[in-house]
Amino acid sequence: MRKTFFIVMTIILISAMIVPVLDIDRGGGGKNDSENSANSASESSLEGYSLPLATIAPENCSLDSSYKEDWDLIVCESFNGSTDLWVGNSGGTTVALEDGEYKIENLDLSGRSDTTGYTVPILVGAASDAMISVTGSMDCIEGECAWGVFMRSKFDEIVYIFMIDDRGIFSLTGLFSEQESQELGNIQTENHEAIHPNEENTITAIAEGTQMMFYINGKLMAIHEASDSANPAFGLIVWGGQNSRAVNHFESVLARGN
Repeated sequence: MRKTFFIVMTIILISAMIVPVLDIDRGGGGKNDSENSANSASESSLEGYSLPLATIAPENCSLDSSYKEDWDLIVCESFNGSTDLWVGNSGGTTVALEDGEYKIENLDLSGRSDTTGYTVPILVGAASDAMISVTGSMDCIEGECAWGVFMRSKFDEIVYIFMIDDRGIFSLTGLFSEQESQELGNIQTENHEAIHPNEENTITAIAEGTQMMFYINGKLMAIHEASDSANPAFGLIVWGGQNSRAVNHFESVLARGN
């Protein structure tokens, strides 16, 4: 197998920009607004964090997944008392371990750089090919909220984002590989009976070569060809629209690489 890398350090990046993962008619802006927001989101940077050469994961991982079982285990987070993911406070966002979960709170509007919203990516790892499976839920207290994963991204640019919003609608957002201009926008957005709104859901994403596959609760939701198979970064992401407030709860994160 090719060398698998694991990110020990993670970074939280708060920006007052609207990711177009919720490009659904709520009486808001049109397509151009969404595309502009997507380009802003892609400017989120994960640079400055080194990759150790050794794979780091518990020898006795209590988590399991039927996806890519022959790949190397690189992340096993059940959040029982400790984590290698980022914890702390930044720009109105608080990230902490609490009661056996990884909690991301975006409640303090006064801490944001402006009132347009928040985008919080948490870098989990990097691998030539990767699978990440995350179980979580969200309390969307006010406004529009979403959570999910990013895949096939760079350390200076988040490229592909797959999220569930507060109404149980999923969206895949990112680069259209068929467009020479490499513009960001919505690739696929729809509702599905497999999604449990306001309850716990498991998102699984697989990037193998240029192919990306996204599942929710074991059901395949989307398949897309990435524009570049060399982009290795993946992680968690939460999003909120203007004046939104939410608490995201993550129960576990499992990642494998090849």
